[in-house]
Amino acid sequence: KKYSLNTPSSLIEEFEYNDIKLHYQIFQMVDSKDEEVTGIILLNLHDNIKVHNELKSAKHTMEELEEILEGSWDGILVTDGDGNVLYVNSSYERVAAIRVEDLKNKNMRDLINPVWMKNSVAFVVRDTKKTVSKAQVTKDGRDIIVTGTPIFDEEGNIKKIVINARDITEIYRLREELTKSKEHELRYYENI
Repeated sequence: KKYSLNTPSSLIEEFEYNDIKLHYQIFQMVDSKDEEVTGIILLNLHDNIKVHNELKSAKHTMEELEEILEGSWDGILVTDGDGNVLYVNSSYERVAAIRVEDLKNKNMRDLINPVWMKNSVAFVVRDTKKTVSKAQVTKDGRDIIVTGTPIFDEEGNIKKIVINARDITEIYRLREELTKSKEHELRYYENI
């Protein structure tokens, strides 16, 4: 038989069967003899709703993690195993004196230069497969400590490298002041 479909009801009803929520929609059809026939569309949206809720939860978790990473005072940069930048927080720009725009969609190899970054900690981590810390001097002359930590996949290959950058200029300055103070104190006692 051939049927032509009248406008279905926009109302989707819900009922539970064997602890599964099912949804249905009632609509009217007219057959070839112009007789009206009622039809029902039965939908099992349980899996779709479950996936939707899981996606919503994952999105919320991602937003939370983004807020945490952006809230860090230290600069955080993440690369893949080949040094391609995957993520960089805004603090990294302040700490490392490299604009975020200059990092996005780049490889750390593009940033290496003989003056202020002779090598990237990402490549040292990639080669040694260990957490590595190294001191660097930024373009604007500040001292920073950069630590790269590998994240491995199931086969033991590096899939990501998390780089943490911290400005230690103030620590160096305080250390110099303390050293000078101790020297003055030592000279004072020698004179006495």
